[in-house]
Amino acid sequence: MTENSPAAMMDSLTDPEPLADRDDVDYRERTHHVDADEFPAVRDDLGDTAGWAVVGVVNGAGRILLMDDGSHGWTLPAVPVASGGDWVAAAEGVVESLTGATPGIGRPERVRRVDYRENGGGGHVIVHHVVLPAAPVAGDPVADDPTVGCDTAVAVDWVDALPDELEGAVAEDARLFL
Repeated sequence: MTENSPAAMMDSLTDPEPLADRDDVDYRERTHHVDADEFPAVRDDLGDTAGWAVVGVVNGAGRILLMDDGSHGWTLPAVPVASGGDWVAAAEGVVESLTGATPGIGRPERVRRVDYRENGGGGHVIVHHVVLPAAPVAGDPVADDPTVGCDTAVAVDWVDALPDELEGAVAEDARLFL
């Protein structure tokens, strides 16, 4: 995990593409092929979304914060980031909205770049999942009304181990912080 000293904290990140050239960031790329008849819905669902800021938040006891927004199951805290948006500000915002705490955000641990490509056509949409560490927080804070973006309240839990249903990229990201 990236050291969360004050020198390692970030103020801003508006474009994750240059992170591909950094040796200290696990940068992964994949292409997801989408049938031509389904591609317009994928493109519309993503809209102006550049991707998601995914945040690893731990406390002094080594427990990790997970959220369940009711549609994706348990995940690290994550929030969409609009094109041209600030990934660090989004990460800070989701941590504060879930915990009430405002820890600093460190340099990215991992970036997953996903290129959605239309089968048989020229359409494509690129999104990034930027996994950022938050400075450790004290205790097991949970905000009075934990929300993510404009969504309604979400379930929040501090855990010592990942739930069995957590798998794939979501589990890989969470393991960065346990």
